[in-house]
Amino acid sequence: MLMERIEIKAPSWLAKLPLREREAILVDAVNLTAKRKIIQLKRQIKEAEEHIDRFETKYGMTYEKFQEKIAPHMADFETHKDDTEWEMWLEVAKEARAILAAIEQQQ
Repeated sequence: MLMERIEIKAPSWLAKLPLREREAILVDAVNLTAKRKIIQLKRQIKEAEEHIDRFETKYGMTYEKFQEKIAPHMADFETHKDDTEWEMWLEVAKEARAILAAIEQQQ
């Protein structure tokens, strides 16, 4: 695994430990945090996909088709609200997938 040096603020008790122990604790902490983040991101992706599926079912099309066929003629509040939420959930899924891929690539 490629390691880079970064500077962090740490509790004084950690700074007082021998270098080898500090590094071991920090590597373990980062690995544990990454595993937790992976779980969180997968949940976030699942939630976003559920919302996206709901909109695709409601309108019977993908967001791209919705933008072509319905968005230019939106006249009511509900359709406008759906458009905004649908786009937000697509962005949530895209961002979560990108972060997940970056973390998993390094695991």
